[in-house]
Amino acid sequence: MSAPDITIFHYHVRSGGVTSVILLSIRAIASEMPEVRRIRLVVGEEPDAGLRVLLSSIASRSGAPRVEIETAPELGYLPPGRRASADPERLAQLLLERWGGALWWVHNYHLGKNPPFTEALLSIARARPGQRILFHIHDLPEAGRFENLKELHRSVTLPLYPILPNLRYLVINEQDRRLLLGAGLPGEIVSLLNDPVASQSLPEADARQTRRRLAEGFGREFPGYRPDSPILLYPVRTIRRKNVLEAGLLAALCPDSPNVIVTLPGVSPKELPYSRAVEERFRRGIVKGLWGIGERLAEVKLDFPSLAASADRIISTSLQEGFGYLFVDSLRWGKPLVARRLPILDGIGDLLDSPAVRLYDRILVPIDPSARSRLLAAYDRYLDGVAEELIRPDALRAEIRELLAQEAVDFSYLPLEAQSHAIEKSADPGYRSELVGLNARLLDGLERLPAPEPALAEAVERRFGFSSYAEAFRGILDSFDRGPSLALEADAARSDEVHRRLCAASQVPESFRLILA
Repeated sequence: MSAPDITIFHYHVRSGGVTSVILLSIRAIASEMPEVRRIRLVVGEEPDAGLRVLLSSIASRSGAPRVEIETAPELGYLPPGRRASADPERLAQLLLERWGGALWWVHNYHLGKNPPFTEALLSIARARPGQRILFHIHDLPEAGRFENLKELHRSVTLPLYPILPNLRYLVINEQDRRLLLGAGLPGEIVSLLNDPVASQSLPEADARQTRRRLAEGFGREFPGYRPDSPILLYPVRTIRRKNVLEAGLLAALCPDSPNVIVTLPGVSPKELPYSRAVEERFRRGIVKGLWGIGERLAEVKLDFPSLAASADRIISTSLQEGFGYLFVDSLRWGKPLVARRLPILDGIGDLLDSPAVRLYDRILVPIDPSARSRLLAAYDRYLDGVAEELIRPDALRAEIRELLAQEAVDFSYLPLEAQSHAIEKSADPGYRSELVGLNARLLDGLERLPAPEPALAEAVERRFGFSSYAEAFRGILDSFDRGPSLALEADAARSDEVHRRLCAASQVPESFRLILA
């Protein structure tokens, strides 16, 4: 399929997350696909001036496509009070009148934050076979996002996963591809499109001077920060799935007592309570290090590349990821990585099979009988609250109770207050010794991890760089012209079954940790 015009849809262009991927994809296509004449980015919120300048700079290069940005408030996140009054039919008409004909590339089409937009897209896909659409999935609503699912079930009448010749589903990791195929979507319409990675090298940095500047600028706010200790960098937003306090526990147990530096706060209303609670633990010195200083580095004459260059190790205690930039970034930056092993890493396991990478499955903490009883009761209340969305509630409850029945449980299954208590208690020599014994394999030599081999950075560039991304994207577009090998029909029953199977496959204990609730 030739691709002279591409229209990209997203709810917003707030910094981070999907927005970063969209901007990188525009850069990749603009630099590697001269056949594309125009790219339009359509968003539901007004972009800031800096983004417009960035897009203009991409378009200004010789041979680059026109790059435009348009705003349609109808596509933004809708508060619950406005969802009932929205008209999907009218929205479908608007979409076709303003942007019909170009290839549509829709990011997170069924997130649950704007069900009328989802309904409009699904109706267009069925009624207009000539309108070719890419549904690019970064987050599956079935994976524990119960508020989103309720909105979708309440408001969307059409099957969420139509099987149609004019549709392609794009996923960003091998795990999600397997989930969609296992749920019944034909392989002809599901493609893996790894997020693009831009070429980047870190500057030379004086780590001692960086630590000193951080202490001078932020030490009074965060009394646990120690300028003579190494830096354990966690460059993320403080949202629940990042499980930030686990990084604090790991740092407390590591022999060289590193500082944890978490760069950004959470900003959404849903994440603010967690972000503020984590911030308070840093400010009280319960977690040793700095929090939320990523956007303030200029105050101490630093920037993020110099901070990353000065880090001793990169850490990820995240419980859920889409692509996982941080994992490949650590290899590009030449920094050792300590990280929770996640299913999404299966597709890049060969890159992470290095002495510079320490992956772990759990951090065990002892729990007494009374605390276990309270924990079990908390999980029972949580599962009761989401019971109507569960496919197999009794089996799930039994699996969680079995996990929590042991004398030591995974730290990530504790609620925030219990996590904080475990970190505080780790200062007690006896309790610390018990924690170290339970996690000896993880902690052994953690402070001595070597730097990744330079060949790994080259491998990341080959696999995820702009050229590789454009080649994969071009192949997806060509699939429309080849056509699927099977005749695809609008089969509502089969499409509904895909969603049901995804719900069943996603309802595992890992998706029901209290910290994610």
